[in-house]
Amino acid sequence: MSDDDREFVEQRCMEVGTRAVSGSPLLGLAGLCLGHTARRFGHLGDEALALARSLAVRAETDPADVDGRALDGYDDVRSFLHLWVTPTGAVAGQAAFGLLTMAVRRLSVACLFHQMM
Repeated sequence: MSDDDREFVEQRCMEVGTRAVSGSPLLGLAGLCLGHTARRFGHLGDEALALARSLAVRAETDPADVDGRALDGYDDVRSFLHLWVTPTGAVAGQAAFGLLTMAVRRLSVACLFHQMM
């Protein structure tokens, strides 16, 4: 992945990820490569993002179909593109962040109340 052309790299990953047959180790590799592309360039096109997510869902559903490297790749995609969507589409980050914010507020109020006593 020494090429500086993101679209070229992305296209190669997509070719592998869409042409390989179920069970091929190339599917997991394609997902992992999309994750590396997201890390290196800080961007993925819509189709590449959809493929990374699709491969991760398939890996989560049936590891014999797509190996776990696709999940690792999608983790990189989420991390480096600042996405908080799980492979199945749940917006995990927003819900967790909302709960965490509420807990911190309650703790702050409890500490303040305790200090006043």
